[in-house]
Amino acid sequence: YLLYSFDTHQLVLNAFAQTLNGLYDFYLLAGHDEHALRLFQEGDRSMRLEMPRYDTGSWTRYSLGGPEASLDYQRLTVQVLSHLCARSHIDFYCRYAKRFKGYLKNRTGG
Repeated sequence: YLLYSFDTHQLVLNAFAQTLNGLYDFYLLAGHDEHALRLFQEGDRSMRLEMPRYDTGSWTRYSLGGPEASLDYQRLTVQVLSHLCARSHIDFYCRYAKRFKGYLKNRTGG
């Protein structure tokens, strides 16, 4: 999902994941609203296709095709994906949260 309307080519990982969190939360809070679920599912499909492009194998990219994320953005991404894992129970997000958390441990020693 787009974060910056003035820069339509910058697709930011943590913003994408936060949008999915919001859509999933709305789906639950709105009594399992079908439209919200469809929007979440469409975003989920896109995230599954795009996630490998954010993963450098040792860190994440801040945005698609962009530089590596800062330490703070790496931590934020882990938190957002962990929340999405806990809320949705979708293994894909659980695995990536764990993987990206492992990158933090490898780079920072903790």
